[in-house]
Amino acid sequence: MGFCPVSEMMQKVMEMFYTQPKTKAEGNEVEGRRKIKGTVVLMKKNVLDFNDIKASFLDRVHELLGKGVSMQLVSAVHQDPDGLRGKLGKVAYLEKWVTTITPLTAGETMFTITFEWDESMGFPGAIIIKNHHHSQLYLKTVTLEDIPGHGRVHFICNSWVYPTHRYKYDRAFFSNKAIKRNRLYILDHHDALMPYLRRINSTSTKTYASRTILFLQDDGTLKPLSIELSLPHPQGDRHGAVSKVFTPAEQGVEGSVWQLAKAYAAVNDSGYHQLVSHWLNTHAVIEPFVIATNRQLSVLHPIYKLLHPHFRDTMNINALARQILINAGGILEITVFPAKYAMEMSSFVYKNWVFTEQALPTDLLKRGVAVPDSSQPHGLRLLIEDYPYAVDGLEIWSAIETWVKEYCAFYYPTDDLIQGDSELQSWWTEICNVGHGDKKDEPWWPEMQTLVDVTQTCTIIIWIASALHAAVNFGQYPYAGYLPNRPSLSRRFMPEPGTPEYAELEKNPDVAYLKTITAQLQTLLGVSLIEILSRHSTDEVYLGQRDTAEWTLDSEPLAAFERFRRKLVEIENKIMDMNNDKRWKNRVGPVEVPYTLLFPNTTDYSREGGLTGRGIPNSISI
Repeated sequence: MGFCPVSEMMQKVMEMFYTQPKTKAEGNEVEGRRKIKGTVVLMKKNVLDFNDIKASFLDRVHELLGKGVSMQLVSAVHQDPDGLRGKLGKVAYLEKWVTTITPLTAGETMFTITFEWDESMGFPGAIIIKNHHHSQLYLKTVTLEDIPGHGRVHFICNSWVYPTHRYKYDRAFFSNKAIKRNRLYILDHHDALMPYLRRINSTSTKTYASRTILFLQDDGTLKPLSIELSLPHPQGDRHGAVSKVFTPAEQGVEGSVWQLAKAYAAVNDSGYHQLVSHWLNTHAVIEPFVIATNRQLSVLHPIYKLLHPHFRDTMNINALARQILINAGGILEITVFPAKYAMEMSSFVYKNWVFTEQALPTDLLKRGVAVPDSSQPHGLRLLIEDYPYAVDGLEIWSAIETWVKEYCAFYYPTDDLIQGDSELQSWWTEICNVGHGDKKDEPWWPEMQTLVDVTQTCTIIIWIASALHAAVNFGQYPYAGYLPNRPSLSRRFMPEPGTPEYAELEKNPDVAYLKTITAQLQTLLGVSLIEILSRHSTDEVYLGQRDTAEWTLDSEPLAAFERFRRKLVEIENKIMDMNNDKRWKNRVGPVEVPYTLLFPNTTDYSREGGLTGRGIPNSISI
């Protein structure tokens, strides 16, 4: 996923979190309140526009009439009673505007301001500013001199602030400390989709590139705070995107608009999931490893024996998919929003694929949901503690890594054996230079010279083929089978006020919603597809199982595999215990569907198959 410029994006993000539609603030007297001195540096309009002398005069008139520049502190740690924004402090005003004379060439002007603060406010993560003057001003910085327990707090603004009547939402600016508290997360599909959006919208699809901002609440759940929907600029891409930001509402037409905004974000996520997270990142990228293994490694080679179970039926299912699923005019193009550009867009995203980043710990760190922490069992700490995919995935990853290391160490007790293994080196050369030839010059490929290289490579391959595919595939029907909740495409844009579509949204929001999302025939095809994809076969061989007990005659690898199997059984029990623990709200969700996509199912030899919602098959076979 891509990112917009940090300052611009975080400004939009935090503005939606800390502000709501403009309301008159109320400040309650609380014991322990104290005065907080601040300094504000800004540039007046008359300084920036020499010809607009009347701006200064009119601003002074507004000051005399009690219409000055006001600010409010917004808590980063405590919420307002409505729970939709941080707690507001009492309104304060810039002091001595009228008596502060700024020569035309002076540029910046410094003002003082005094806030009332109390312990119930906590750390102020944001400041709301309201400009009641006639003219805009350019706000540079705001500095709070001494917040108890936090010291000096600085806000870098560097932004125009227009008269308040020009804003639907309050303007807010944020301290760096607030951003670093790891409470905000971005589901960002903007950059991946924007290069194709103009062409996609030339088809029957009418959609946006979205960014969704989520807030990590105290109970560990994520709450959507805002959704940014973007379209290409009508005058060309050099002008950037045309974006609108939508925020939560529950009633009236505003509530219906918010439901549509969530639908457009879900359309993006559904298509990205199917084309990138599922097809590209598992089915497609594993093929070069399957081919090279069968071309370059003898069936008696230890690495062949290690990896062979994880390639079962993969080439067959991929060939079938190319015939009836991802082919031109096939089911996928009919049921996902990129339409005929689906495979092209998926291929475009491949340019950002990095083999070593497919390792789960590396992926979590890259996505910003974990930080390095050597004191933790897996060497990192999750910032979202109740993140079932990451929690269960790290257990599975560690078990695979331990098993692979013990197995490879038996056959390669020294690194020179790896360097002298011609089959292994030929295998790796084909993968890097032929199979993933577009990436042959990348510096991140392991050199295949040490036991660490072999272990890392084989662990990633097994992870992609087993656990990663299980996580992105077998939950599709349980989690996305109700299409109104997870639409796969949209047929018209967000209604604009004053249009017949907007009037329909006000009068009959359900009809307007259904006219926007996936049509009936496409829904039937799409639901049928993910229902089939989510089924386990009756001959499934799960992680920790082998289709034959005599896959090797070497006792030490067999003993290591038995330890691997027992570890997976332990993980099964741990997952069930966590799913029954009411502390972990994200493991069952509001509809009480337990998260079992990474339940290994190692103990299941029933071969029942079907929509079980659990089990990690050894290979990508559906």
